[in-house]
Amino acid sequence: MQGKLLALLFSLACLSPGVMMNQGSRETYPHFSTTVLLTGTNLNLSLVFNVEWSFLLDGTEESGVTILTFSPSSHRKIITDGYKERVVFSETDFSLQINHFTSSDEGIYVLNIQVHEGDPQISRTKIKVISVSSWTSYGFFGYPGYLGYIVISFYIFLLIRRIWKSSKTQPECIYENIEV
Repeated sequence: MQGKLLALLFSLACLSPGVMMNQGSRETYPHFSTTVLLTGTNLNLSLVFNVEWSFLLDGTEESGVTILTFSPSSHRKIITDGYKERVVFSETDFSLQINHFTSSDEGIYVLNIQVHEGDPQISRTKIKVISVSSWTSYGFFGYPGYLGYIVISFYIFLLIRRIWKSSKTQPECIYENIEV
């Protein structure tokens, strides 16, 4: 039993979700080398002329760097050199997955979908990178941080010690068969 509790404690201490999702913005912790999924949209492919994902370096349109361009009619996909090994693109919903996300990837990502008729659909996602100190008292998704894990570990240790001591003081045989 003691081994199982220690294994449970260890697995709890290793919980480290990488990305905290929020509708307006997403936050990620760079030292876990996480993956971020930028969601696309569901449009009929026959209506779409061109799809472009870009990254705004300083938050302005002029500083935009194209990550990927996709033409549904020809299924031609062009990925910028710096992203070729790091991105996965979905041709069905136009979502973009960025692997090995780092602090230099923080910023605004823009999905620009040009349709054959009508105005283009533009979607912006702001990704904020938060560096986490190893001694914070709060953690990811509301889980306790490292300091919280230390406190939890201490209380679990005290509980295990109390159970272990109480099991030593109890006699081996609880019930005794006596013939009457």
